[in-house]
Amino acid sequence: MKNVQELIRDADSLNKFMATTHERQNHLLSTIDDEYAQDVYLTLLMSVAETAGQFDETKDNPLAYVCKIAAQLPVTPDIQEIFRRSLLIDEKILNDYSVTLKQHNLQNLLLFDALTTQILYAKDSAQMSEYIVGLANIFGTGTDGLSEILSIVKTIINQQVDFDYKFQHINLQKEFLPLLRCYAKNLSVESPDVFIREFAEQTDMTEKLPLSIAGKSLTSFRNIYIHDAKKIFNMNECEKVIFKNCKFYNIEYFSHETMFRFKNVRAVNFIQCQFIKITGKRNGSLICELIEANITKEGIIANLQNSNIFFDGVIFKDCYYWDHGNRRFGRVGYVSGIGLPVACGALISYSGNSTFKHKDCKFDESAGIIADNYGRLL
Repeated sequence: MKNVQELIRDADSLNKFMATTHERQNHLLSTIDDEYAQDVYLTLLMSVAETAGQFDETKDNPLAYVCKIAAQLPVTPDIQEIFRRSLLIDEKILNDYSVTLKQHNLQNLLLFDALTTQILYAKDSAQMSEYIVGLANIFGTGTDGLSEILSIVKTIINQQVDFDYKFQHINLQKEFLPLLRCYAKNLSVESPDVFIREFAEQTDMTEKLPLSIAGKSLTSFRNIYIHDAKKIFNMNECEKVIFKNCKFYNIEYFSHETMFRFKNVRAVNFIQCQFIKITGKRNGSLICELIEANITKEGIIANLQNSNIFFDGVIFKDCYYWDHGNRRFGRVGYVSGIGLPVACGALISYSGNSTFKHKDCKFDESAGIIADNYGRLL
């Protein structure tokens, strides 16, 4: 067994050791186009590994984890030199390294790798725990954020199929969501930047979805269904909303109601979804109610306000609106500028700076699907 000083005197030992490790696939560090940032990342992670104490030249030690990451980078680093620099880190260097990691949004990913290293190779190391907590405080993640990252580490190491967690301190989309999707087949997570409900099989979410989601960079649903209960979902100020392989059926709305109301959403995508028997009827008034000046509450499936929607391979079956003459109908309805309806009860309506696109959709026994603000079918 060699200790740190003995190992560092062997000029080639670490580089030779790295050559024997298997590449760890798809680490985010390999996508960072900054060799200095990569070196900083590996140097700090190596300093975490050092706190475990002695190593031998087998794969079963903390260096293995660092080497697996280093081995897949576009330019192979000198791992021996990284190891040497990791022994020389002082407070000033540590603060400088922290700035570099934050510039590339890598600080929480490094904490993830540090915690993984500890769990795999030095679970009971008090020295390593203290050092990782210190890094979390320097990065601004804090112990609360570190605890949230630890929940992800345990999920991946244990290969949990189900993961349900509400994050309050860390963002998920770039660093951790791809990792979670690889391991957790049933994913129910929320963080300051994302809202996710994704399942391996069709799952009833009729009573489980919040009626309002706002301010998320990504909102994603996969394999959910909603049925037989009137729900009005509001999604506001979101970057991207995705529904994939979802099903909505047997729901009736009044002409001023809508299942989904999207306001200021940059992109809404429905992919391979089904709308079956989503119907609307007049509520006794010939004039639709207003949301805002000149914007009516129309669109029994969706109403867009300054939002963009795309339907890809979506099936609409028996979706229509009963007008006051007991006829199936489906146009949009308000006259621009005065707020009076041409025909209330559109299936999909939009106003403001909105767009509607569709590809490979089927409109089976459904009424006219989309029209402009003047009631003209598109």
